[in-house]
Amino acid sequence: MANPTLRTLTGMDPNPAPISDSALVLIDCQQTYREGVMQLENVEPALQEAASLLKRFRDAGRPVIHIMHALAPAHPTTSPHPSAKSPMRWRPSRVRP
Repeated sequence: MANPTLRTLTGMDPNPAPISDSALVLIDCQQTYREGVMQLENVEPALQEAASLLKRFRDAGRPVIHIMHALAPAHPTTSPHPSAKSPMRWRPSRVRP
């Protein structure tokens, strides 16, 4: 038997809301976890899935919120600028109303 999801544990509908009624929040989908001292094993499938969701939400014109920590360039956990192979493109942005 599969482990229960948070939705199941809280009594929520097990079906997610449709994209047309949703916003996408992406947390820590950044280069830091692809290489260097904070590299995670098997992170690529998760980043590819995040990239797929990002495309679906952008194509639908739905809100997308990116949350990532920012460190000084000399910080020991800071990776070089994301490579062109990354499915998630780095781009500075501002919060807009």
